[in-house]
Amino acid sequence: MLQSKAHLYPERDQLISLSAMPLIHPTRLEVMRQLSIEGPLSVQQLAKGHPLTKPAFSQHLDLLRKKDVVNYTVYHPYIIYELDIQRFQEACNYVLMYFREIQAGWALPEKLILNM
Repeated sequence: MLQSKAHLYPERDQLISLSAMPLIHPTRLEVMRQLSIEGPLSVQQLAKGHPLTKPAFSQHLDLLRKKDVVNYTVYHPYIIYELDIQRFQEACNYVLMYFREIQAGWALPEKLILNM
């Protein structure tokens, strides 16, 4: 079994990597978008329109829960999800900080540099 070597990298890079994880898949991006626009939604409401099996969709929700980007409440038989705005903003800020640092080192013409 492969062992992760992430712990061998600087703590700052580990934090950025963990923060970016919820943001790097279209399903999770869409779930966060849905929750930010529509507010709290049930799993059934969130899953509607996604081209995934229920188990695959559940794995994405599980990752968002584990990374504390969403909160959930059980109202049997429903689970209601809500975006944790503060944690979402923290994750975005870490990722933006990383890209701004990279961007600062670019030797590209000003018009090609992303306006972040």
